Amino acid sequence: MFNLMSMLFASPRSVLPEYFPHVPQAPLPSDLLWIVAHACPFPLFLIITLLYLLYIFVEVVITIAFGIPGPRPSWSITTRIIHAVVKAMTTAIPLQSRHSYTVMRMASALSIPAWLCSAYVEDIDISMDNNILWDQVWQCVTADSNMEPHNTCRIRKYSDKSMIKGEWVIHWDVEVKLKEESHLAIFLHGGYAGSRKSHRHLVANISKSINGPVLVIEYTLAPEAMFPVSLFQSIQTYQTLVETSLSVPCSAAFFTNPTSSSPFKPSQITIMGDSSGGCLALETLLLLPRLNIPTPNSGVLLSPNTDIRMIENPSMHLNFESDLLSFDRTGYGFSKSEYAGPEFPDTHPILSPCFQTDFSGVPRLLIQVGDAEVLMDDSLYLFGAIAKSKRGPSVELQIWKDCFHVWQMFPGGVGQEAIDEIGKFVKGRAVGLVLDTFTRFLHGSDEMLKLSKEESRRRGFESAI
Repeated sequence: MFNLMSMLFASPRSVLPEYFPHVPQAPLPSDLLWIVAHACPFPLFLIITLLYLLYIFVEVVITIAFGIPGPRPSWSITTRIIHAVVKAMTTAIPLQSRHSYTVMRMASALSIPAWLCSAYVEDIDISMDNNILWDQVWQCVTADSNMEPHNTCRIRKYSDKSMIKGEWVIHWDVEVKLKEESHLAIFLHGGYAGSRKSHRHLVANISKSINGPVLVIEYTLAPEAMFPVSLFQSIQTYQTLVETSLSVPCSAAFFTNPTSSSPFKPSQITIMGDSSGGCLALETLLLLPRLNIPTPNSGVLLSPNTDIRMIENPSMHLNFESDLLSFDRTGYGFSKSEYAGPEFPDTHPILSPCFQTDFSGVPRLLIQVGDAEVLMDDSLYLFGAIAKSKRGPSVELQIWKDCFHVWQMFPGGVGQEAIDEIGKFVKGRAVGLVLDTFTRFLHGSDEMLKLSKEESRRRGFESAI
C-alpha cells in the first residue's frame, strides 16, 4: 500500500533536472489546496484545477447577480469574469510547484490560428551563431558584478544553440511596402507562459497600429537558458536585421522586395515587449550602445517587469486582488534563481533595469502600465530612474485607469485604445492632452505636462517629475 501511494503521489515542489545546479530546492506552495493538488499525479491535478476554475466562475457569476462590487467599480461583467478566471488559473500554478512547469510549457505551445488574428504569419529560423557577440554581452552584464568574465559562460549558453524560431506577422489591413520604406517591430513576448504563437492576436493588432510587419522571436526561456542568454538572442536578432536582412528570410506577404539584400536602417525598427519581454526589450536597448551597435528608432514596454525582486514593491500587495497575476508570492524568489542564479544581485542594473543609472544612448521610450497591476511600481521606479539620469532618453509613461497586467492582450475597448496609442507613438505623434482612460507623464519632452503636487504624490514618484 505504501509503495502504491509513493508511486501515485510525490513532493509538490518543483523538480528540475540535475543539470540545473543553480536552482535551490523549491519552497512549498502557501495554500494547502495546491500542496495537495501538486502532490497528485498530473491527470488528477488537472481535474482538481478544473473544478477550482468552475467554482471560481460560479462564485463570480453569483456576486455579479447579487450586485456585489468587484475589485474595480468600472469593470464590466465581461471584464470581471475574465479577471476571475485568469486569476484563478495563475493561482493554481505557483511558480515553485511540481506541475506548474508542465502546464506553462503546454500553454506556451498552444497556437492561435493566423486567420483568427486577421494576419499573415510566416515561421522562420534565426541564426544564433555569433560567439563574439555572446562574449561581449557576457562581459557587459558581468562588468558590475564580482564575477570572473567566463566562470559560467559555457554553462549559461546551454548547448550553444545555433538557431531559434521566429515568425513574421503582418495584419491583413497593412499596406505592404518596400523593405527600405517599411517600419517594423521586434516583439519580445512575456516569458513564463508566453510564446510567439500565444501572442499572435496582440502582435497582429500592433502590426495594424504601426502599419508594418512585426518579427516575434522564440527566445529560450528559463531554466533551460539563464540570464543573459535571452538578452543575447534578442541583440543577435536585431543586429542581423541591421547588418544583413537576408539572414532573416521573409516573403512577398511582408515586403514587396523580400529578396533585397539591403539591411534595415535602425530608424526603421522599434523594439517592444510585454511583461518580462518588456524588461528584455529594455535590457536590449541598454546594451546596444555599450556594444557600439546603432540603436533603433524607439522602444515600447507593456507592463514591464523591471525589478526582479517583485514581492518587495508596494503595488505587489496593494494590487494583488485586482491583477491577473496571482502566483504564489513565495515562489518569486525561486523563479529568480531559475532565471539568474546566485551570481547576480537582485539590484543588478541590467537584470533589474529600474536600478540603472546610465540610460545614455537609449532611444525614446513608451511605457504602458495599468494602475490595477502588481507590477505598477516597476514602471514608476523605471520612469523615476530615467528622469533622474543626466543623459536619459525622452520617455512617456501612460498609467491606464483600472487596467490589469497586459490588458492590451484582450480585444476591443480599452485594450484597443492602448494599442492605438502605441501606433501613434511609433509614428512620432505630437504630445496630446491627458485622456480620461489614462494619465500621461512625460520626461524630456518640449511639451512636458504640468502635474499637481497632489497627483504626483498620489502616484508615488513626485521626485521623478
